[in-house]
Amino acid sequence: MRASGGGNIGLLVGKMFHAAFQGPVILFDPYQKSLDAWESAVPNGHFRKVDTYEELLRASDIVTLHVPLTPSTTNMIGRREFEMMKPTAILINTARGGIVDEDELVDALSSGKIFGAGLDAFVSEPPSLQKYPKLCASDRVVLV
Repeated sequence: MRASGGGNIGLLVGKMFHAAFQGPVILFDPYQKSLDAWESAVPNGHFRKVDTYEELLRASDIVTLHVPLTPSTTNMIGRREFEMMKPTAILINTARGGIVDEDELVDALSSGKIFGAGLDAFVSEPPSLQKYPKLCASDRVVLV
């Protein structure tokens, strides 16, 4: 699992993931100063922080996003990032619509660049079949 954004939400998701699956947790957050909370929540050997976003994308089986929508995070997951991810990777965005380039997500899913996606945040809210016909039709996507 990988968390982008190491604040309170990212920490809780990482902690729940490790508790449920005993899997390793990788964190990328250029603003995170102290790792004390992470190191106490996820046992030693199961948690590591990486220095680059690219390293995180290449290493992760599940990518979860925990960042605000700002000019620097708008479309932060697009074609370039999908090409770095494993073809078995799953992207989860429960943060904000606009962080993931939705057209590139459709292409990444249909071309097999990634395996699946779980989405609870969209550019056009609420999501509908009319707004997102390709995402709704995909058996590799869960929309909430």
